[in-house]
Amino acid sequence: MASQPREAYDGRGSRPAPDAGEAIAQAMDGYQITFFTQQDRRHRGHVLAHWLVEQARKLGIHGATMFGGSEGFGHRGRIHSAHFFDLADQPVEIVMAVTFDEADRLFALLREERVQIVYVKTRVEFGILGGDE
Repeated sequence: MASQPREAYDGRGSRPAPDAGEAIAQAMDGYQITFFTQQDRRHRGHVLAHWLVEQARKLGIHGATMFGGSEGFGHRGRIHSAHFFDLADQPVEIVMAVTFDEADRLFALLREERVQIVYVKTRVEFGILGGDE
């Protein structure tokens, strides 16, 4: 399923009129993918979260954001938290908005690399608003 740029949609059945001087937004359909891991998880000698962001960049994905959590619990119910002197067990979340094709390529790489990671994949519309400043 190829993503095609289209005029932004406000979700209420009509297209928004651009404000004076505002560029018309180009929106894409795809997924917001959120990965969940811990700071101490590694893949091929690299911190998994950093490795994942770097692989997304190499695949041509246009952005990813990494968040450090203060505390959380995983699928096995174990508490993970950042401690003052030790951040190794800190929960980490990586979020990216990708096209359908980018998602396919990213998940193919993760399968090929045999990466074990928890994720949530939600269908979304995404884009950029405003001019080229």
